[in-house]
This record gives sequence, C-alpha cells and structure tokens, in this order.
Amino acid sequence: MPIVKILMSDIIKFFLATIILLLGFLWKGEKVWEIQEILFFQDYLSQESIEEQIEEQKIHPSAPDIQDTCSSQDQLCKKIKTLETQEMIPYKNQVHIATYFINDNQIIEKKIVNTIKEIEIKNNEEGKRGSATRDTIELNVWLTNWLKEFQNLSTHELWHIFDLGVIQGKQSTKSKVFTEGKRVVFATDDPSFFFYKLSRTSESIRKKDVSKKDFCSWYGMTDPFEDFSECFNLYINNQNFFKFIAKKNKILAKKYNFIATLLQWQYKEKNTEAILLLKGNTARRPRDTTKL
Repeated sequence: MPIVKILMSDIIKFFLATIILLLGFLWKGEKVWEIQEILFFQDYLSQESIEEQIEEQKIHPSAPDIQDTCSSQDQLCKKIKTLETQEMIPYKNQVHIATYFINDNQIIEKKIVNTIKEIEIKNNEEGKRGSATRDTIELNVWLTNWLKEFQNLSTHELWHIFDLGVIQGKQSTKSKVFTEGKRVVFATDDPSFFFYKLSRTSESIRKKDVSKKDFCSWYGMTDPFEDFSECFNLYINNQNFFKFIAKKNKILAKKYNFIATLLQWQYKEKNTEAILLLKGNTARRPRDTTKL
C-alpha cells in the first residue's frame, strides 16, 4: 500500500477516534449536569399542602430559655464571644442552636461549624445590628427589638458564612462577574451562582425582567449575597411565608427548592402568622425578613 494511503488511513482513524472521545466526554458532561439538575430542582413545594386562604391567628411567643446550651467541650461554644451574663444566655443559645441546625442538615461536605472562626455577640448602643465575612460574625443585641428579631438576624448572618465559606466550587478559574468586594475569589463552578443568576446578570446588575415580587425582601434586592441570606432566613424561620410566595412565583420557587435541597427539606419554624402581611396583595414583600 502506498505510503500516502497509509498516512491518510491513519489520519482518518485518528480523526474518528478524536470525535468518539469528544462525544463521550460531552455525553458524560451532560450526565453530570443532569445529576445536578435533579439535585437542585426537586419540587419541594408540592410535597406538603399549604392553606391558600389566609386566616387570622394569635401569636404566642415562647419564653426565652435561660439555661446555657453551651459546654466547655463544644467546639462552636469556644468560638462564641460574649458577656457572661444571664441576659445574654438566650441570645447565645439562639446562635448555638441555629448553627448546629444548619450543620446537622446541610448536604455540603464542608461543615459550617468547622468553617466559623468567631462569633461575637455584643450589647452596645452603637454600631451595626449584624455583619459577617466568610468565617466571622458580629451581632448586636442592643439594636434588636426582641428575641425573634435576633433569631432572624443571626440566621441571616450565618448564611453569609455558609454561602461564602462553605458552598465553594472546585475550578481553578475564578469568576469576574460575581466577586467578594471586587476581589476575584469565587470559582467559576461555585454552586451559589445558580441562585445568584436567577435574578442577576452580575453582582451589581439585576436582570431587566425581574421585579420586587421575584425577591424575598426589598433588602434582598441590593446584591446577590443579601438575596440569598434573606431567602434563607425566610426558609428557616418563616417557612410558611416563603412557601406561600414561592407557590405563586416561578423564580422564588427555584430559590425555595435550591435552599430546601441544601438543607434536606428541614426548617425550624413555619411562622404562619407572617402570611397576614400578604392579605390583599400577594406581591407584597417585607423590607427586611429579620423584622418578621
């Protein structure tokens, strides 16, 4: 056989092998994506019925627990810094309980308790109510009106740690669309991006076709991180409210299902009475979910 024909035969074989390999890779990639779709798009909204008719309900606030839930052997308790006074115990307990609730139900392998470096609970007349980084939190009891608000606030701030410090991608390439204070630190396959992109084209730009009713609160409209934390607080502490608005909005339904999947459909409180805020206008949203 002439050398030219041999070379052409080898080239054709190589070309066909490359196509087969590429198709196999693409098929595998599609399968991986299908698994992610199944994971993050389970319809939790259809797994439990919800009353469509809003009914008046009396609010019965529970008495705060004054018995310290912390122990000297608890690794989280060693990271909680606060005044060792009796009035601070209920607030310390709230943080302790909320953190372990997330930790014990999360599907992400990296645990939030291990990620946290410090949680400082203050009682000052000045400063912010709360703030968080990817591994630290500051909370101010003085600036919260009641224990329920502090519970909402601490849950909101804990989710910032979960979002920034726990949920992380594996790619070496970094996103320039979503950044942390203009620092390019997020991997391009960060799972949180799915949530962000439901309402935003970038960290600073909302999609043109979204409106207030597509968010969990007005405050959540400010940036993707606050949006995630506001919806998470609704899911954990005001699940009935979130479920009610999610059943009437496709974008919120996806946000609800995404968070429900991350926590294996576990939540702490329904807070059905919060739905009263929607009476007469189901498109209404709270300014700040921590005030519910």
